[in-house]
Amino acid sequence: MANQTLVLRIKFGGENRHLGRRQNFGNNLMNSVTKQKTSRPMKKYLSMKNLVIVLILISICSCKQQNKERNNSEIEFELVGVQKWFNAWKLTANDILKIQPHEPPLMLFFDDEYVYTNSNEPPKNSIEINGPKFFGKELNWTKFKHNDSLTLPTNQRVPIGLMSFTAPISNGSEKAFFVMGVPLFWKNAKVTSKELGDENLYTSVFLHEFAHTQQNKIFGVKLDQFDRDNKFKLELSDDMIQEDFEKDSIYTKKIKAEINMFYDAFHANNILETKQLATKGLEMYNRRQKEYFVNDRAIYNTLDDFFLTMEGIGQYTTVAWLTHPKGGNLDIQKAVKGMRRGGKWWSQDEGLAMFLIYAKISNPELGKEMFGSDLNMINQLLEKQLK
Repeated sequence: MANQTLVLRIKFGGENRHLGRRQNFGNNLMNSVTKQKTSRPMKKYLSMKNLVIVLILISICSCKQQNKERNNSEIEFELVGVQKWFNAWKLTANDILKIQPHEPPLMLFFDDEYVYTNSNEPPKNSIEINGPKFFGKELNWTKFKHNDSLTLPTNQRVPIGLMSFTAPISNGSEKAFFVMGVPLFWKNAKVTSKELGDENLYTSVFLHEFAHTQQNKIFGVKLDQFDRDNKFKLELSDDMIQEDFEKDSIYTKKIKAEINMFYDAFHANNILETKQLATKGLEMYNRRQKEYFVNDRAIYNTLDDFFLTMEGIGQYTTVAWLTHPKGGNLDIQKAVKGMRRGGKWWSQDEGLAMFLIYAKISNPELGKEMFGSDLNMINQLLEKQLK
């Protein structure tokens, strides 16, 4: 399977406008020229000749004026919400994860009609537009009509729909690209959250998935290696273990009890009780893996750790922003409940619980541990803190 995609599994858009006003510079100048009067043939000839020169000057001035206005105008209306997403990522990267400002990945945002991209090689029919700044840096943005489908940098073509994902540009590449519908696209699709608020939900989806763009050089490359080195019966994804076992009622009961134990640990009133319950949760975790991940499923021991870590840091990143005073400014209980969304997806749910406990009982350096050069697993980090 080529080009493994780090996809956020949260199951649950018209004409573009500039906010700036355009002045009618060219038309006003043309009106002043055509009002001139001539009385003699020679003067008429000279006047016509001068008119041609003036028209050329008008054309040049108009182009310069349009470029100046484009540079000074507000960003494309549909991308105003994307600027808010970038601001949220800047806060998350700087204040929460403590990672250095970085260059943006290749990004493709879309609505019902257009794709908006910072690609250096956009389609020939693209239109230059003003787009959001990334870490305060201006990017070259263009837009083009998608005709209901999107061609990815991997040359795959996918239908336009509710989606948010990160993927490597090519097999084994450390460089990633990012795809997501603009906020208005999500709003028009009536995606809502009572706990988080709609705008906070869209930002959370963005933050979770955008965090993966900075993990691709470690997690993405490792994911590609898993795919090359193994022959899986199911599609390699963060939900594959759940897909394999969700019809097994005994397994399902055990993993849900395990997840509940971790959340009981996080919600405990003191650190000692948190550590005691977290230790029990890890014992249940290790026992489950030892009992079920054997023979042709032995690789699940590694994949379980991997996907809980990868999805867990994405979920934790969003909760950290949601509860930050300069972010969503929500109560921690409300933020956690909103991100769990009923605990339907095991890897996200358990991964979040583990990171919440890890942050509660230690002073983690998540920027270095999750976005650095080493591949660290959350269950192992947590186990070290509990010894």
